[in-house]
Amino acid sequence: MSDDTEKATCPDCDEQYSHLGIHWARSKDCEYPVPALSDEAVLDGLMFVGGSLNNRQRPDANCYLSTVHHNQDVLEWIADELDVLVASITEFDKTESIDYHGRRPDRPLWELRTRSLPALDKYYGWYDREDNRTVPEDVQVRPLLLKTACLLAARPMDDRPGMYLSLRRTSPPPVTVHRVFGGYGPRIIRNGEGGYVVRIQNSTDLCNDLAPWPHFARDRFDANRYDEGLVVCPRCGGRFRRRTHLCEYVEDGEVIREEDASPGGSREIVEVEGMRARVRTSDEELVRYVSWTPEDCITALINEYESAGRFPTNPEYVREQEGRDDLPSISTLYARFGDRDGWLAEMRSYPSEPSILEAGEEPPETILEQERRLYEYYGDRLPEKEQADVKAVIVDGETVPERASERGISRKVAYKNVRRGRERLREIAQDDGIEWAPRVDDDYPLPDTELPE
Repeated sequence: MSDDTEKATCPDCDEQYSHLGIHWARSKDCEYPVPALSDEAVLDGLMFVGGSLNNRQRPDANCYLSTVHHNQDVLEWIADELDVLVASITEFDKTESIDYHGRRPDRPLWELRTRSLPALDKYYGWYDREDNRTVPEDVQVRPLLLKTACLLAARPMDDRPGMYLSLRRTSPPPVTVHRVFGGYGPRIIRNGEGGYVVRIQNSTDLCNDLAPWPHFARDRFDANRYDEGLVVCPRCGGRFRRRTHLCEYVEDGEVIREEDASPGGSREIVEVEGMRARVRTSDEELVRYVSWTPEDCITALINEYESAGRFPTNPEYVREQEGRDDLPSISTLYARFGDRDGWLAEMRSYPSEPSILEAGEEPPETILEQERRLYEYYGDRLPEKEQADVKAVIVDGETVPERASERGISRKVAYKNVRRGRERLREIAQDDGIEWAPRVDDDYPLPDTELPE
């Protein structure tokens, strides 16, 4: 990919255009694409490491994202992942950039730009009133977000153990880094005019969890190159050979750094059921911690939130748990599972049928029946037109030609709307751990109709 003057193919009509955005804005049949869940994760990772949301000051224009990097291979990988959502990769004027030392880079830089899309308006929420970068609490930390962030930000420091991420001054604050990379022991080790450096202390698990890596990055993200250590601290997520270490974690929305993590200090490392946990030295709190096994935690969370359909944000949970003995404290959850994603993943994999089925009900047998059940629970999470077309064709049983005629669009556009909506339903179900749901690469049967020519 080079610049955006090259022609690109519209996914709706299969025609080529020099400016797809203008085509989408003027066309009656073709629409702006809506990022899939995997696309959103890559875009989230791009924004997390300092990507820019452009056109924010122009209410009459759609926004686009951009990022600058020295490694063109990384940007090409992002472009392959996002496909038609990316407009260009071009050489960047390096006089406009500084590194974390505040110095001008001495190597070529490349800039990736996405297309201008209405769906990117969601990133307005990544800025506070003072225009500082943040990451909303409801952003789901998916593997592709972490992988994109690592590919863009990892920097070699071969003389030191662990992986290092170099984040720009436009990246979110350190407390957000702890929320996103919380299970891998992030620690801020250097601040500068251009940004800050984060050490990922549990690099081995991070490399293994996000594998496979692109061919050009396999050596850098080979888990065997990192020191595994002996002990995983469940408080900060890092691996350490010694009983004492510099521990950095988030508590009550603030980054806490403790240099004295030794026995007898303000917090003590104790052996609890074969794992090392950092707890306050008071007998009362130690007893409370030991009484909550991982299984007890997950059971309590499922009983409390399964019917609600969502787990609260950390501040909401802290408020709800205050004064209650039937829910584990937020610090206990972090100690047991490392981070928010840890206990959410455990809840989804818990050996009980998801709430999408009634008690004792068998999963639907056919793909169409399964998708109708998925639409009943997740249909409101689809983009408006995909939602309407999936309901008409999959739920109500209209044929694609009937739906196209009803909306005054081509059969090909109607079919693609239905197909994209079905793919999105399957992605959401897979993300929620619905084991019986059809997969994205399974068949896509249609009720009483044939595929358009």
